[in-house]
Formats: sequence, C-alpha cells, structure tokens
Amino acid sequence: MKCGLLSLSQESLVCGKATTHSIDIDLTTNRLSLDANVQQSTAKILILPNYGILACGSTVEEAWHITFNLILA
Repeated sequence: MKCGLLSLSQESLVCGKATTHSIDIDLTTNRLSLDANVQQSTAKILILPNYGILACGSTVEEAWHITFNLILA
C-alpha cells in the first residue's frame, strides 16, 4: 500500500514499526541507490516498493517471527 503497513490487525501490531524506502538501480553500472533516510531508520521492517520486504532482527528467530507476522498482516 502507498501508506505503508497499517495497524489494523494483531499481526501488524506485533511486527512493530515499518518504514517504506525507495530504491533505484542503475542498469548500466548495476549500482543501488537508497534514499538518505535508510541509514537513520530504527525500524526492523523495511518495505521496498517493487522489490519486497526486508525484516531485520537481533537473532534469526526474531527476523523469522517478524517476517511470519508481516506475511499474515
């Protein structure tokens, strides 16, 4: 969704804060360019439009748990 992850279900509340960031790929040099807010983000879920989601956690179990609940949300 354009507005990001809405807190409409229990699963989305368990996931926590999610942010949306734009990503551009230069096809001639194969370089990624992210927006400047990615490095200052403290969210564990990054939503990359047209590419998918990136779930981060301090352990593999936490990242899996966040991803599982995000898919359900």
